[in-house]
Amino acid sequence: MKLSPTQAKRRKPTPLNARTLQWFKARGWPAQVVEHWIPQTHIRRDLFGFIDIVAMDPNTGRLVGVQVTSGEGGNLRARLRKAQAISFFTLWQQANDVEFHGWAKRGGKGKRKLWTLRRLDGNGNELENSDA
Repeated sequence: MKLSPTQAKRRKPTPLNARTLQWFKARGWPAQVVEHWIPQTHIRRDLFGFIDIVAMDPNTGRLVGVQVTSGEGGNLRARLRKAQAISFFTLWQQANDVEFHGWAKRGGKGKRKLWTLRRLDGNGNELENSDA
């Protein structure tokens, strides 16, 4: 079907994992998605049950395991609590860093809403908030 010039083609939204990959790339950090899709079960499986993306700090070589979710409501804290209950979480955190990235569209009245990143560390402490 061909669209007329007056019809705007709607873009598909960027997946949240892709937003986090772009965020790391803009900072010069190599990053890779490590969750995988299991077609027979229609389930996404995270690395160790809580890591969607692994990034590497180019200055120190330290790894960061990242759980990506929407930043709406209590989603971010719920993912943190769920991950903290997994046995591999403490082991990973002893040797590497853990971050939780929550993406949401935010903006004031009458202003354009922009994708904003909220970051927590593995202990639930707020990290630098960055607009994407």
